[in-house]
Amino acid sequence: MEKIQLFESEKDRYKCQASILGLQTELIESYYFKKSRKKQNGIMIPYVINNC
Repeated sequence: MEKIQLFESEKDRYKCQASILGLQTELIESYYFKKSRKKQNGIMIPYVINNC
């Protein structure tokens, strides 16, 4: 999912949808991989605010 989000975002297509997709990926990763991931939550929130 993250690859799709980055690909579409780089092409300036579907900015809002790509930002939301990235945020969804962060939420899923933070929920299911709490112990294995460094604390990087919330990186996509500013992009969602700016693009939507």
